[in-house]
Amino acid sequence: MENILKSIVPNKIEQKEVHTKVKEFLTKLNLLSAIPGGSFAKGTWLKGNHDIDIYVKYKTDKAISDKLEKSLKKFKPTRVHGSRDYFQLTYKGLQFEIIPVVEIKHAKEAKNITDLSQLHVKYVKKHTTKTIQDQIRLAKYFFKVHNLYGAETHIRGFSGYCIELLVIYYGSFKGLIKAVRRWREKVILDPAHHYKNKQQITLMINKARQLAPLILIDPVHLERNAAAALTIKKFNDLIELANSRHVSFISKPFSLDALKGFHVLRIEPVDGKRDVVGAKLVKVMEYIKQRSDSEGFLTKESGWYWGEIAYLYFKTTAHLTPTKDQVGPFVHQKEHIVAFKRKHIHTFVKGDRVYAKVSRAHLHAEDFFNHIIKDPYITERVKTIHYTRA
Repeated sequence: MENILKSIVPNKIEQKEVHTKVKEFLTKLNLLSAIPGGSFAKGTWLKGNHDIDIYVKYKTDKAISDKLEKSLKKFKPTRVHGSRDYFQLTYKGLQFEIIPVVEIKHAKEAKNITDLSQLHVKYVKKHTTKTIQDQIRLAKYFFKVHNLYGAETHIRGFSGYCIELLVIYYGSFKGLIKAVRRWREKVILDPAHHYKNKQQITLMINKARQLAPLILIDPVHLERNAAAALTIKKFNDLIELANSRHVSFISKPFSLDALKGFHVLRIEPVDGKRDVVGAKLVKVMEYIKQRSDSEGFLTKESGWYWGEIAYLYFKTTAHLTPTKDQVGPFVHQKEHIVAFKRKHIHTFVKGDRVYAKVSRAHLHAEDFFNHIIKDPYITERVKTIHYTRA
């Protein structure tokens, strides 16, 4: 792993160059409340990854995105809409995200989830050494290689902060991997010991935040699950990787040949910020699954891959009967039954409902997929989309 560390830890020359440019930018920005944030401030950024977060602190949350936009006018930034709008710009080859936050000392003072970021920086800096920072880099690289890194909608994996907490908690990357081998269906971790036991955590934490397979209590906010975005699939993928004979830092290449028997949609995504475009692709996939299931082509397995081109793939019921039973009104709803019978010829009663035998629009899954890719809901969210059977 020493060779991997050498390839992912920025050397002194790179560090000096990036620090100099950040300092220059902050001088030109000329806002006393602006401070570096994110992995750059924590010392956990990867070699060649020059996305720099800058937090600009305000006393209140009143129109702070608008105020910041005025301060950034000379840089001609791009405004990104979110729970609180922030800004992106490029300065001397570095990508900056300028994020307005309310200045807080305690989590209970936060007006928005982004306000906690400044406390996250303080926590990580306080609980890491250079050795631990490099171990975090190793973990981040591992998670990136295997598409487990990121809490965005289109990834639903482990956020950078989540990975930092896990390495701090287990002491090293190896310690994390060793622990993951023992993980089962539900894992509960409380690094700052906010609670007496796991039972108290399940009683106190919001039910919605408990749906994730990993409950990682945020050390700076006892009511927050830092792994709330994590899906069961990403959780299981990590466990499978940890239990491999050799922990590999080489990603398994995507291959259409491995998707034999799947219905594959080849998509050219629209232009835009990756997480925004990714969210659109997720909506397309969910829409197709919903429509497929409602048509009767039940989804047995699905997934996606996104490089320059995106691929959505589905394994479904192959063929259906020519007709299906469409549910109608309850037997006591006389007026509705009359209207239902006017619309449908072949009706019958089963239990307390009236049903009708109706012809299916599509008998074969191939016909359904060729039809659905022309749906306006999909065509408005992608540049091009093509269907093939792998």
